[in-house]
Order: sequence, then C-alpha cells, then structure tokens
Amino acid sequence: AREARYAAGAAAGTAEPGLFQAALRAYETARDLDPEDTLGMLVHLARLGGDAALPVLSPAYLRALFDGYAGRFERHLVEGLGYCGPALLCAALDADGPRRYRDAIDLGCGTGLMGAALGPRVERLTGVDLAPAMLALARRKGIYARLVEAGIDGFLAEAPAASADLCVAADVFIYVGALEGVLAGIARVLRPGGRVAFTVQSHDGAGVVLGPDGRYAHADACIAK
Repeated sequence: AREARYAAGAAAGTAEPGLFQAALRAYETARDLDPEDTLGMLVHLARLGGDAALPVLSPAYLRALFDGYAGRFERHLVEGLGYCGPALLCAALDADGPRRYRDAIDLGCGTGLMGAALGPRVERLTGVDLAPAMLALARRKGIYARLVEAGIDGFLAEAPAASADLCVAADVFIYVGALEGVLAGIARVLRPGGRVAFTVQSHDGAGVVLGPDGRYAHADACIAK
C-alpha cells in the first residue's frame, strides 16, 4: 500500500496533492512503528522531501539490507556489475611501488572482496561490518585475523589510537553521509605514515546528496577539505 500511494502521488504530481500527502503520511507512520528504521522508510521520506534529514540510512536498515543480500552479493557485483573497486584501490596503493602493511583495517568488509584483493600486502587484517551474514562469508575466506560486527563510527571510536598502518573502504562511503567524523576516526587510528584508501560516488554539485539509487554521492570538496 505504501508503494502504491507513493507511485500514485509521484505520478499525479501537483495535480493531486492529496495523494502525495497520503504517501508522506504512510511512510511517516511506518517509520514511527519501526524506530530503528529497519525497513528504510527514511530513504523514501527523503526522496519525497519529507522531514528526514541526513543521515537517512540507519544501521538497522543497512544490516537488514546486506544480511538479505549476502548470499548473492559477490555473484551480483563481480559477474553482474563488473565490480572493480578493490582492484582500483590496490592499484592506487601500488602506484609508488609495492609496500607491505603490518596492520590493516577493512572497513565495511562485506564478504571479503577487498581483503582478498589486498593479499600479501597485509600481514594482519581486521574486517569490520554491520551485517553478520556478510561476516560469516568473509570468515570462510580465511584471510582476516579478526572480524568485528560493528558500525564504522563505533569501531573507529573504540579502536586504539595509532594501531593501524592502512585503512581501506571499498564502496562503503556511499552508505555514509557526512564523512568528516569517519575520516577523523581513521586519522586517529592510523600510525604516522599510515595510509587510507577509499572509493566514493561523486557528483558535480555541492555537499552530499542521496541519489535515486539510495546511495550517497559526495562532491569533490567533501573529500578535499
């Protein structure tokens, strides 16, 4: 019913504002019934211009999303979408010659595609992810010294300062709105001379926007400052 009301409201536009308002009320009611927003109602409210401010991708929603996606995650990304994020990050890390990292953190590690790509570049690798089903698949790869079920912000806040030589985040920041806190957390856990490598989805405007694909895109200025 929620989707039907949204479709009707979107199709009607200003011609039938009552349907648009009904869609807003339906999503707001669903959000109120699910305070952790497991169903992702804030995403729909943001698209409709409701009262949902950044961040709208709740930890509960992301956990449910990727737990449900885990079984077909790698096949869909690699075979279906030609996913190359880990390869691009490894190429960037190797741009000035091979380097070995004693302690590395794979933020939003998923099933371990990035960790596998790092291979012998890393001596000890920690993987962090919100979704238990994704971590279970990453564990099967046998490449992580430690796997932690946690959100990125929480993990970085509790990790010892100056405890890592490398932090990577492959296609993770598309699910994070403002990056200032995350980047500050990474800077705190990196040792002097440590490195961070990550991907983002960019856009030509300003600030951070939530796209129709339900992912955040960041202007270049969000990364450069």
